[in-house]
Amino acid sequence: MMLYASTLVSYTCVIVVQTCNLFMAKRGFKLFALALSILVGRSLLALVEIPRTTQDRYRRPSKTARPVEPLTWATYLDPIASAVGVSLTDIGKQVLDASKNFRPIEKVKRLENVNDAHQHAILLAKKLMDRAKTSQEARNIVVPNISLPLIPVNGTEFQHLVTSVLSDATSTGVSSIHAEPGTGKSVAVVLAMLTWAKHNPKCITVLIRGHLQLLEDFFRVSKEAYVTAVAENFFPILSDAGFRVQLVLDNIFDKELGEGGKMLMSLARAAFKHGQVVVVTQTREVAEEVGLLNGARTRVSPHQKCNVSEYRWNKMQASRLLLHLNATAKLNDRRKSRKTRWWHKMLHAFKRST
Repeated sequence: MMLYASTLVSYTCVIVVQTCNLFMAKRGFKLFALALSILVGRSLLALVEIPRTTQDRYRRPSKTARPVEPLTWATYLDPIASAVGVSLTDIGKQVLDASKNFRPIEKVKRLENVNDAHQHAILLAKKLMDRAKTSQEARNIVVPNISLPLIPVNGTEFQHLVTSVLSDATSTGVSSIHAEPGTGKSVAVVLAMLTWAKHNPKCITVLIRGHLQLLEDFFRVSKEAYVTAVAENFFPILSDAGFRVQLVLDNIFDKELGEGGKMLMSLARAAFKHGQVVVVTQTREVAEEVGLLNGARTRVSPHQKCNVSEYRWNKMQASRLLLHLNATAKLNDRRKSRKTRWWHKMLHAFKRST
């Protein structure tokens, strides 16, 4: 607005001066015309100029100051990530869909009487099959909701391992895999799941992360003891219908099996010849302990490499991580600087008022 006002003043000054030059030849009249043009210009500026008190007044933050969803950040960063072969928009949407796919299961009433385990398993299986038939996004389920880095490191050796384990239709029961801390196992598991679902319409993959008690939420039972009764019916029902269920347990048995070994043995019996339970852990010792739980029903995956150092990132993947960290830091600094500017303006306005 100030730009338009300045342009208008300039044109006014020129018109006034040229008009006076046409009719006034003497020097005194020219000075009078110049003074008159200045007065007219100042009068016009007074009409459009914003008072200083109004300029310093605190303004409400614009919409850009509000927290932005990860999927929106993915849209902004997609051109950067495409240089390293990652489509952030697709990944963000698929992760969001996998988290939402648990909502229909949450609506199923929890089992209160173990004698009704078979009917309960039929209801759960039907929910999963109906959704899996309608869209490939429904083939992945994540419990609980998870989030990925803005620019995940894609194509790691551990991701290839998870893909190989999920692709091995001959493995049933429980399979364990392991890698060192810091190799991005959890991110690799999610990325492998998303890729796997695109090409396998008859496979449903469920990710349980953090706590073994989340099995109660997935199988919709009121007691942990009922998980086994439902699972023993759940896996065969889906297998007879042509669906293979793969249950991935991540960040649950990182240090030791403990009491969870009994639950794994029960899941191994339920999934044997019908589906697969994949245990992701940090140590070779825990992976081997899982493999020795129950004879032919449990094993360290044959796709597991003996030298775990082979699952470390290469230089290119490490540079991708640095790209992610730099992009995240810049976005956070930008948001922080905006908030700081608005805070300083509000504080300045408060000091002026007091």
